[in-house]
Amino acid sequence: MRLTVFFCLVCMCNLSANVHAQNIRFDLKMENATIEQVLNRISESTKLDFFYNNSRIDVYKKINVDLNNVSVEEALRAIFKGREVKFDVTDKFVVIHRVSETGDRNMPQQARVIRGVVKDTKGSVLPGVTIVLKGTHTGGVTDFEGKFNLELPQMENLILLFSFVGMETAEVEIRDDKPLVVVMKEDVQAIDEVVVTGYFNKAKTSYTGSAVSVKGEDLKKISPTNLFKALQAYEPSFQIVENKEAGADPNHVPDILIRGKSSFEGKSNNPLFIMDGYEVSLQTIFDTDMERISQVTILKDAAATAIYGSRAANGVIVIETKMPAQGKLSVSYSFNGTVEYPDLTDYDLLNAGEKLEFERLAGVYKNEDLKKQMDLDRLYEERKREVLRGVNTYWLSKPLQTAFKHTHSLFLGGGNERSRYGVNINYGANPGIMKESKRDRLGLSFTWTYNISNKIRIGNMLSVNQTKSSESPYGNFSSYARINPYERATDDKGRYVYKFSNGDVNPLFNASLNSFSESENTSYTDNFDIEWYVFDGLRVTGRFSYTFGNSGTESFISPKDSQFEGKPDDEKGIYRVGSSKTSAIDGNIVVNFYKQLDKHMFTVVGGLNMQSNKSDSKNFAGQGFLSDNLSNMDFAAQYEKNTRPSGKVEQDRLIGFFANASYGYDNRYMFDISYRTDGSSKFGEENRFAPFWAAGLAWNIHNEHFLGRPSWLTNAKIRSSLGYTGNVSFDPYQAQTTYIYNKDNIYMHGIGATIEVMGNDALKWQRKFSYNIGADLDFFDGRISVTGEYFQERTKDLLLDLSIPPSLGFGQYKENLGEMKNKGWELSLRSQVIRNAKKDVYWALAFGTSDSENKITKISNALGKKNEEANQEETKKPVPLYEEGESLDALKAVPSLGIDPETGKEVFIKKDGSYTTVWDHKDKIVCGTTDPKFRGSLNSFLTVKGISLNISMNFECGAQTYNSTLAERVEGVNPNYNADRRVLTDRWKKPGDKTFFKDIALQENVSNLTTRFVQDYNVLNIGSISLGYDLKSQWCKKIGLNSLRFTFNMGDVYRFSTVKEERGLSYPFARTVTFSLSATL
Repeated sequence: MRLTVFFCLVCMCNLSANVHAQNIRFDLKMENATIEQVLNRISESTKLDFFYNNSRIDVYKKINVDLNNVSVEEALRAIFKGREVKFDVTDKFVVIHRVSETGDRNMPQQARVIRGVVKDTKGSVLPGVTIVLKGTHTGGVTDFEGKFNLELPQMENLILLFSFVGMETAEVEIRDDKPLVVVMKEDVQAIDEVVVTGYFNKAKTSYTGSAVSVKGEDLKKISPTNLFKALQAYEPSFQIVENKEAGADPNHVPDILIRGKSSFEGKSNNPLFIMDGYEVSLQTIFDTDMERISQVTILKDAAATAIYGSRAANGVIVIETKMPAQGKLSVSYSFNGTVEYPDLTDYDLLNAGEKLEFERLAGVYKNEDLKKQMDLDRLYEERKREVLRGVNTYWLSKPLQTAFKHTHSLFLGGGNERSRYGVNINYGANPGIMKESKRDRLGLSFTWTYNISNKIRIGNMLSVNQTKSSESPYGNFSSYARINPYERATDDKGRYVYKFSNGDVNPLFNASLNSFSESENTSYTDNFDIEWYVFDGLRVTGRFSYTFGNSGTESFISPKDSQFEGKPDDEKGIYRVGSSKTSAIDGNIVVNFYKQLDKHMFTVVGGLNMQSNKSDSKNFAGQGFLSDNLSNMDFAAQYEKNTRPSGKVEQDRLIGFFANASYGYDNRYMFDISYRTDGSSKFGEENRFAPFWAAGLAWNIHNEHFLGRPSWLTNAKIRSSLGYTGNVSFDPYQAQTTYIYNKDNIYMHGIGATIEVMGNDALKWQRKFSYNIGADLDFFDGRISVTGEYFQERTKDLLLDLSIPPSLGFGQYKENLGEMKNKGWELSLRSQVIRNAKKDVYWALAFGTSDSENKITKISNALGKKNEEANQEETKKPVPLYEEGESLDALKAVPSLGIDPETGKEVFIKKDGSYTTVWDHKDKIVCGTTDPKFRGSLNSFLTVKGISLNISMNFECGAQTYNSTLAERVEGVNPNYNADRRVLTDRWKKPGDKTFFKDIALQENVSNLTTRFVQDYNVLNIGSISLGYDLKSQWCKKIGLNSLRFTFNMGDVYRFSTVKEERGLSYPFARTVTFSLSATL
């Protein structure tokens, strides 16, 4: 919290007068005005506050005044001429009181001094808090140590107002002259007024970058268990890349995009993740307990991310975890119980009778050879008898289950002004909907902070995290969608059938064996930080983190598995073992300086960042197991055929020097500039270091005097930025010539080494130039908020493989030969439709949408060669094709006019415009893009007397997709396997038929890439519906609790799509129902 406070000083205005206001001279002319109105006019001219008791002073009497070039005292003498009134004028205020024969003892004759300190609930002092005497402009600001010293008139019923961004305004009545200790609470509604960058915090009003902050409690309103889905609802540019294969696999970590793609390699498009000031992996965030999260900030443009230099090209996500608060021991517990069930609405398969009829129409049971025809007739009759017996196996259900997931989080914390502590224990059991798949996690952390003095604070957090995961032995889910429904799963004795009537092996048989695939990962992390408040305006922060991890994977394939059928005993069964040790060091030193001179605000930040990462992995496999039960490596007869034990050691280091300077004038005009230079071991000596920079401007229009501060306009800011950021998400040795020891080249007592990769010392950093312009508007005290942005990005020096003549001994090496452009816009609208504090009723609506378009401007010859090879392949699914002038997400297919009614053949359009029935890859054209025209979300948040109802929906519009289900599971399906039910409809049968699909009995290799299967893709998904209730505080006290909340959440409720296709091919998608309970003691 102290970090937040310090950097928010840039938006504070110094309320103390620097000149003697009583010496100001002014003109005053008013007719038929009350004395109170006249005094208010003088206050506006002199910035002096007036104190008086209106029961003693008649300020409602109307007078006429016409004064020129008068002082305050001269004006007051004229106003109160002939009245028993006396006044005392100081530099800040004027005290007016009556005068009687004996004197007025109730009115002050001199000022009084009020001293004190302001802190937050965690005990940290709050510098920069604005203090105002209620009903006046008199006040001041707390100093760097949170202290204040005010001179006020000695009046009764004095009330001070304490305000600060991100905190609730506090009212304190002055009863005596004792020093005050004021504790300010965090304002949940104002949390987004402070931008957390990871290195420093800054007030949003003076921030020139593009950033979105969401509080942890708000994220849980969308999803109590999935951080990424919750963020997608709040930020339109945040995208979870849909994976139609992985579905709801608990062990699949999704790819994340912010403002689209800027690189050819998928993983290198992921943003940078910062947790509590340190870089962490996407996997770590995926496994983080949501109960630990206090706030998440998404940094998007160059001005916001350039401080991270070479790692910031894809945006930065900054996560702050909860810290212990000051006070007596408090205990909080949270429970989430989730029922997850498969979503198979995208599957519409043939039943047993329909499948048999499809086989008959497709000619499966016809053969010109008489003997084979008799065998086929016999097979048809056997299958028909099974159908008539009622055999109609729903194979999709066989590997699936309804899973019950549960997570538990326990936090204990407390402390005093000098020392605070916190202990967190969390556990999550996460079984998947495919049987025996799971991802369980266990976490333990201990946090401690200690204020050595008012100027020095130290803190440490030690955490241990463990995950255990298992893959389902039931294999690929798509294999169950292919099995014919007239096949039985078990025989009459209840044993799994080994082979079906078509000769395929029953996957349930293999799943029933003792095969397994498991992994375990344990990490130990220690984060230490120290803050030194050198003097008022200067602070030094140091952070150091060390992480050590062990991970291991083991998989066993039973010797009874069907893949070993017919093989010798010493090749049956495989046991694979992998282990890895990782270590990471991350440290930074940051110096912050702040100074405010009247209306001028200066902030300077400088620092050093160092990282070192090392991994050591080993792998080997044994083969030849005699029994399904002997699943230990001891029982292996030999190493896996044609393999040997292998290992790899990788290490990379990075050092960065950075600085940020900002200037603000009168909280109206802001300028910000950042510079960073990074050095990385991933690049050669010629380009070991690279510079990155950004500059930003902002204009708070609402603070302009010419607008007159209209009541309907709360905030109006225009901002713009430009700059360079980079990307280093690549292999550590890509620029270096790498040798590998060849075990086959043993000479005398040594092992020969051969070159594996040709290095490139001239390899340059991948950099991205970004330009952003945006506007933030708030109307009617935040009832309506609008944010709009436009951005352009150009990524240069993309790292690609360059093809070279094989005669040189290598086929390719790394070179900077790729370039891309990306542009787009974002729009966010939020309205507080109902905000009634008295009746405790609140209703807010939020809408966000965005678009991004990318275009390849340059590729390497190696990639061009790969494109040519991929383009020639006859496939039923689109393959990535990266061509200059096209999008990364472009779809290419041969244009089609549909099915010829006379012949039943598909008619294609060639490049020269002529028609043909022969598919040719040379005729492919760009026929769409999988990137939508716009995507976004619509959210509703309703709270009535402690009961909340939240609904979140997301959508995509304007994209195209290649419907592979039509190409592979309808028209191009093998009739020996089950198919989509559409296989029986709209098929060409005879000349004159106008149909969408070809003849059902056509036996040619059908359905190569054709525009006939390219469809417009529009999706609306009801992401979550959440109902919650906060038990009233008086009821909680009766049961010994401070708070108690119940929540019911439905996730992935329903999905509407213009394209019907099978999704979740390797692992099905799922829907969830979650019950949550949170309690604090």
